[in-house]
Amino acid sequence: MMNSCTLGACRRMKSVFTSKFNPTTGKVEWVMHDESYDYNQEIARSAYADMLHDTERNKKYEAGLQAAIKSMRAQGRPCNVLDIGTGTGLLSMMAVRNGADSVHACEEFDPAAKCAAKVIAANGMADKIVLIKKRSTAVSVPDDMPHKANILVTEVFDTELIGEGALSTFRHALEHLLEPNSIVVPSAARMYIQPVDSSFLSSFNRLTLSMPETIEPIRLPPGIEKYIYPPLFDLQLSSLPQHLFDVLALPQIVFRFDFCGREKLPLESHTQIEFKVDRDGVCHAFFMWWDLDMDMRGDVQLSCAPHWEHPLPFDKIQWRDHWMQAIFYPSFSLPVVQDARYVLDAKHDEYSLDFDISTLNSPVIGSSSGLLPCAYTRSRLAMLGNVSTISKYSSTLHRLVDDSTVVLCVSECSFLPYLLARLGAKKVYTQECDFVGAANLAKSVISYNDLSDKIYLYGEEELSVEAMSQVTLVVGEPYFCRSFLPWNDLRFWYTRSRLSQSVDVFPISAHLVGMAVQFDNLHKIRQPVKECEGFDLNLYDSMIERSREKSDDRLEQHSLWEYPCKALGPLKTILEFDFKQTCHEADHVISHTGIFPIECKGEWNGVALWMIYNLDGENSVSFGVEGDCKVGSYPSWNMERKQAVYLPIKSSTVKPSDGIQFDADYHVADADLRVTFSVS
Repeated sequence: MMNSCTLGACRRMKSVFTSKFNPTTGKVEWVMHDESYDYNQEIARSAYADMLHDTERNKKYEAGLQAAIKSMRAQGRPCNVLDIGTGTGLLSMMAVRNGADSVHACEEFDPAAKCAAKVIAANGMADKIVLIKKRSTAVSVPDDMPHKANILVTEVFDTELIGEGALSTFRHALEHLLEPNSIVVPSAARMYIQPVDSSFLSSFNRLTLSMPETIEPIRLPPGIEKYIYPPLFDLQLSSLPQHLFDVLALPQIVFRFDFCGREKLPLESHTQIEFKVDRDGVCHAFFMWWDLDMDMRGDVQLSCAPHWEHPLPFDKIQWRDHWMQAIFYPSFSLPVVQDARYVLDAKHDEYSLDFDISTLNSPVIGSSSGLLPCAYTRSRLAMLGNVSTISKYSSTLHRLVDDSTVVLCVSECSFLPYLLARLGAKKVYTQECDFVGAANLAKSVISYNDLSDKIYLYGEEELSVEAMSQVTLVVGEPYFCRSFLPWNDLRFWYTRSRLSQSVDVFPISAHLVGMAVQFDNLHKIRQPVKECEGFDLNLYDSMIERSREKSDDRLEQHSLWEYPCKALGPLKTILEFDFKQTCHEADHVISHTGIFPIECKGEWNGVALWMIYNLDGENSVSFGVEGDCKVGSYPSWNMERKQAVYLPIKSSTVKPSDGIQFDADYHVADADLRVTFSVS
């Protein structure tokens, strides 16, 4: 707890305290930063670069503005533009360039507003654009604008289209900030749903505790098997291997949104659509995407469809990460028959969406009985249902466990306590994470399977010295709910170090490995923009670079199966961790300097990092590249764990005689990996 003197000193120094989770100890600590810390974090994490590199988006927004201004001129009306959520000021500058008489730009996010002001000035338009540092719904006429606008341009969309409050933004603007018969860019949107059969995707939505065939199953208590994860699951559908799903029907337009007032824009809507299924199967999920009419006639359209439904050829589709596609799940997986007709039930409120399916003669059942604790992420659910991976753990552990084994299981939301009990361990001590509901769910599963005499779930208090002295084996996947980067799971090592060095440990060691790669597209989210559609954005680049230098997030997490990349060289070990040894020293630092060899020509624009756990000296589990990885090829990635990624500010052309040098320091006390990369 901070006392008043500490807080007073903090205020005098203009510093800020933030809470930070320490992955090593599993506890929250307070850290002091300078007053610009929050600003730098927000800027460094922003995704503006991704949008600015979206050439199709930029050009079609300008085409929409050109059509709007031309239409107003033809009507003999002035062109008064309102830009909501201006960001860098790009759309406002486009409006000026195309002849707008006045431009007012709203931006509530202070760092973005400051950036927009500088960018607009650098492009010589400071006297032509009025910047309003407010949320658009707080803007009024004549206090903030001398008159209403007659052209609105805005980009307030997310992957769900409406998740950022687009509906209320448009409704408020139409009622309070726009003249009658105004033009809106974009003018309309359509939302599409496509039912699919995919047992793979189904595993990301419901809890199962899979066991190998030779082991007695773990049963879920009544009702829990119906629990689901909260709805939205956004990803790059075009990267999803097509052997993992079958589409069951043509895409269905479920909602049409008119943003310019020709039709009422409801905050809530419910519709049912009858459709025909094209093949036998099971409806496990729905794919969702949307498209936009950028002009009033719909001549200029922008689609977010996956490649198999996109109007453009595959090699012409614009990559983007700010608008992806989403997966939604029905209440229950429904078997369907070719040529039969079914009902698609679609609902939305101001911010969210919901979809379901039923037969023609049966009502939609509705939502299931409850939501899973948030500790059970989608990737965790998929892992708990992966019999292949669990079998690898089982085949190794069965040689270490008998009826005299007392196990300390150091993982959260894990299959391991149940597997160890089924393998015949005498006692399994395990601790669940502190997320709401996680411990209660574990207790109910333990009780329902009559394992209370085998599995002891301890809480916030640590195990007694007596209990610790009985432990003969320490086991982990490892996995922890609050881990963000792969090495955060080394909390396993820290906990193991509280026990005698003579205790058996599983896994016995780990390697942090990495590989120099050439991303097809992911690097664009951090690359400088320089110039965008003829406008100078170097000031934006400088702001991002300064903030990244002060940010905590030089290394970020991504599911690399969604973001194709080419291996420029072989994988290389960065750091090794021997779990047979203890790591109690508070100042313990593990360091290593080395080089990722480059063995093929390319553009180096990233480093992928992940953990490989050596289970017993013969078997290992990789949470990154799976299978062989040939230089110059596109590796296959583990789809149930995220990998760490380093994205340099600038790409570098490399050849086989080059290398990427790394200098890595791992600080055991707080699981902080400090690593630098440079072309050598």
